[in-house]
Amino acid sequence: MGDSLFSRGSKVPIARIETTLLPGSAAPLTLSGTAYIDKVLTSNYVGVSSHSLAHLAFLPFRLLPASLRSQAHLDKYVSALVSIHSLLPL
Repeated sequence: MGDSLFSRGSKVPIARIETTLLPGSAAPLTLSGTAYIDKVLTSNYVGVSSHSLAHLAFLPFRLLPASLRSQAHLDKYVSALVSIHSLLPL
């Protein structure tokens, strides 16, 4: 493997990687953009090169009242972000 993560300020080697397939999808969107999973601080954003930029992109969604932050609205917001990203010369 050779990769590592930071856990409680220390670099921890990745011992194994497992893939689990479940129906549906799950990607928590927390106010901080992070979550502790098995005592490891992780980003809520996958497939991006910058956690900070992704967190900034989701700011408008996080500012919505809780009643409007449904999974359906999140799916539409993500689709809009993907469309905008595809138009940018990156």
